[in-house]
Amino acid sequence: MLPSDKVRTILELPRQTLLEDLETVLQDGIRRYDYFSSKDWDGKSYTFLYHAIILLGELRATESLPAVLDQLRQGDEYMEYWFSDWLDDLFQTPLYHMGREQLDVIQDFMQEPHIESHYKNQAAQVLKLVGLLEPERLEEVKEKYREIIRYFLARTDDETLLDTNLLAFLIGDIIGIRLLDMEPLAKEVYDRELATYGVLGEWKDIAMQFADNPYGDNELNWYYGDAFKQYDHLQEMLDNITLRERKEEERMAAESRLKISSRNSPNSWTPDEPIRVEKIGRNERVTVKYLDGTVKKDVKYKSVEDDVAAGKAVLVV
Repeated sequence: MLPSDKVRTILELPRQTLLEDLETVLQDGIRRYDYFSSKDWDGKSYTFLYHAIILLGELRATESLPAVLDQLRQGDEYMEYWFSDWLDDLFQTPLYHMGREQLDVIQDFMQEPHIESHYKNQAAQVLKLVGLLEPERLEEVKEKYREIIRYFLARTDDETLLDTNLLAFLIGDIIGIRLLDMEPLAKEVYDRELATYGVLGEWKDIAMQFADNPYGDNELNWYYGDAFKQYDHLQEMLDNITLRERKEEERMAAESRLKISSRNSPNSWTPDEPIRVEKIGRNERVTVKYLDGTVKKDVKYKSVEDDVAAGKAVLVV
């Protein structure tokens, strides 16, 4: 990720040409997707779209909102390749900063056909964040929610448009910012079986949330305030991924050493079940096998935890 001093240097460049350059970066991700997707992923070189989106958000580039929304129109393969699990962490803060004064543009995007629910939901979070961060605009936000939901309810025969997941997401957001007088509209959605139960549950669950959550959703989830905090969060995510990958490499290396040792030991015991890798409670009883072939059965995990962490032994089922 970009260090703070480089972010500041970029943000001090002439605004108009900087916006043009950043939008060109976004267009390049679309135009040359086939080229990039044919190559092995390079985490250091292929994050240029991340930087363009974050920087446009920090610049409050309202005129660049269509270019960012266009990323969300590109379909599953494109989104999975470029953004994968980073979707929420990347889009929501910039979209709020660019879209908070353009709720009509956000609404139009959400009412477009042929866009998956998870990508429309990124835009929907602009409404939720306006409701949470700018409570004086709650009536405006409520009207947008009402118009969008009514738009879908009037077009239930359009399979390119109707999205039961998105309707459930919207109802969850309505509950989160405590638009309690919208409960009848939410119930209509559920009565017409137009919301996916797997998102929030059945109507009895939803009714309880309307009644029993008086303070709403005070957590801002994926809103980070500014580009610097967003970069800090993304770097933390990246560090955690790197740590997990290193631990997995160490585990696989230890497993490989164990297999070699087992093959070379005449008295070795090879388990029929796979090596166990899930999280274990410290007082849980486990079986472990050491590199020299020694097996300890039915021992408390805390008694062998250090050996497992050091790669001297592995857990087996």
